[in-house]
Amino acid sequence: ALPAPDGRASGDYVAPRNALETTLAGLFAEVLGHARVGIHDNFFELGGDSIRAVALCSRISTALGRKLPVRVLFARPSVAAVLEHHAGTSATTSRRVALRRSHGEGHAVCFLPTALGSGLIYRRLANKLATTADTFTCTIPGCAAGEVPLVRIEDIAAYCMRELIAPDTHVEWSLVGWSFGGVIAYEMAQQMLANGLPVRRLVLIEAYVSSRQETWPPNKPHGSMEEEESSLGPPAATTSDGSALAGDLLGSTDLLQLESLAALGGPSAVFQLYRANVSAMGHYQPTRCSVSCFEIRAEQTLSGLNGKDGGPRTLPGPSERIVILPGDHYSIMEEENLSSLALAVDEGLRR
Repeated sequence: ALPAPDGRASGDYVAPRNALETTLAGLFAEVLGHARVGIHDNFFELGGDSIRAVALCSRISTALGRKLPVRVLFARPSVAAVLEHHAGTSATTSRRVALRRSHGEGHAVCFLPTALGSGLIYRRLANKLATTADTFTCTIPGCAAGEVPLVRIEDIAAYCMRELIAPDTHVEWSLVGWSFGGVIAYEMAQQMLANGLPVRRLVLIEAYVSSRQETWPPNKPHGSMEEEESSLGPPAATTSDGSALAGDLLGSTDLLQLESLAALGGPSAVFQLYRANVSAMGHYQPTRCSVSCFEIRAEQTLSGLNGKDGGPRTLPGPSERIVILPGDHYSIMEEENLSSLALAVDEGLRR
């Protein structure tokens, strides 16, 4: 019996003032089918109903990293009001994800996110480990729609350190990373030591960087990213919206399906984050790490590892042991190779 909503804002339009308000305003507009939504506009006055409210809360929960109950949206139906509630219930939004909790010791194993922005790929590996340590991972900015990716390896590592390291719950940490995640683990180990945080073990799985020595910001257009992707990562999607990403970003591995579907921003956001992370890795200039690296490499390694200009090269930290496993850069993480990989990671964590 209610009149049809006229679709106009509840008052004068007030534009978003920061990245988080922009993200949420975009989600409001997307769910409502509007071109724009102001931070004080009322969701229900703009045509929102209970079904759209459920959809919106799901997307907001993803963007904020914690669940937003539908009842909160009914009580606080604007972008500004939702964020006011969020700030009041949690001063910081944690993106740390527990892969496996053992509660057996004060040792935590941190798996660093891949170039897709999430570490959910490691869940099956973590469940096969013999270690009694708690295992964690996290997501990084750019995973959700509207977020701006970090552009430097150093900044990504610092972000992961803030998210993963909780001195009140553990006394020492081991870092494990595959591919891009290994580069983050390498840089994070150095930052932890600089901050007086003990690094127990550093395990790198197929972790390489570009042999180029470039400075940041790059003095060349981003169009050269394609060259970096060809030497440091898998073939990237070529469509403008990234819709082909799920099929070929990590070759044929089914692990991509896990992570790309878990990335809350959809194919386009994941594709953009992937490109940003590959670019960051291409411009990273690692210094020699004082933490000994336990390296795991695939039998069929990346082409150009011999140091050819533009190709990948190993990180400059001292390697105390190198284990060679069957497979290539991607298949080493597939189900058929996970048991042997888990044994190698356990060895690295024990040494």
